[in-house]
Amino acid sequence: MSELKGFLLILLAIWVIWFMLGGAQHDSAKAGPFIEPAAPIDNGQIYGPRTQP
Repeated sequence: MSELKGFLLILLAIWVIWFMLGGAQHDSAKAGPFIEPAAPIDNGQIYGPRTQP
């Protein structure tokens, strides 16, 4: 039972931090999961610098 209380306490702490940082009203929450749509819809370019192997 103490493990469940610890897990719930961790979830509560994560929620409090999320809420204090703006929660659902934060700009990044409204942006969507992708910076640019994938290839059939947009150009599908990767984001970030290209690295040479």
